[in-house]
Amino acid sequence: MRNSGFSLRQAQARGFGVQGSVRKDEGGRRKDEENRATNRGTPTHPSSFILHPFARGGWATRALLVFVAALASSIAFSVVVARAQDVPTDQPASKPAIRFTYVDVFVDSKDQPLASYQFELAAEKGDVKIVGIEGGEHAAFKVPPYYDPAAMSRDHVIIAAFNTGKDLPKGKTRVARVHVQINGETRPEYVIRLTVAASSKGQPISGASATVSEGDSK
Repeated sequence: MRNSGFSLRQAQARGFGVQGSVRKDEGGRRKDEENRATNRGTPTHPSSFILHPFARGGWATRALLVFVAALASSIAFSVVVARAQDVPTDQPASKPAIRFTYVDVFVDSKDQPLASYQFELAAEKGDVKIVGIEGGEHAAFKVPPYYDPAAMSRDHVIIAAFNTGKDLPKGKTRVARVHVQINGETRPEYVIRLTVAASSKGQPISGASATVSEGDSK
């Protein structure tokens, strides 16, 4: 009896080797795809994509470099601004000059004994502030005279004094010393007005006058 079966080699020779060909074709396509993926630089394993996120074109790398450059520029600018603010100015704000001095007030009673006086002193020019008042040089007016305490913060003051004793000055005598604070470089100009000058008899002294003299500055 003739054997009706085909050998594997005869079947492949007559065109029945399709399954093997299909497997060969599928294997070739898979290998081609792997080669194309390798040539593109794309990892074939999913875990490789996680470990190498910059493989596709380098966009993430460029974005990171731009961010780092911007951050460095911002830090450098902040440092420059901070150093500029720390540099002291060459011309500090100037303050007005302040000096202290005094003004002596004299009353000339001619040949009459001076028992009482009253005058008004003011600074018409300059920034002047009265800071203290003393008495005169004669024993009769050694005690500080009467004055308005509110005038201590202004540039004018009314001062008065009297003495009922017998030892009274005659002629020109210093009756008071007014201490002042002068702000700025403007030299003050003082004006004095004598309103009362009386003798021991209570009579006005005719021809009496008052003058001022600025002392040494400190």
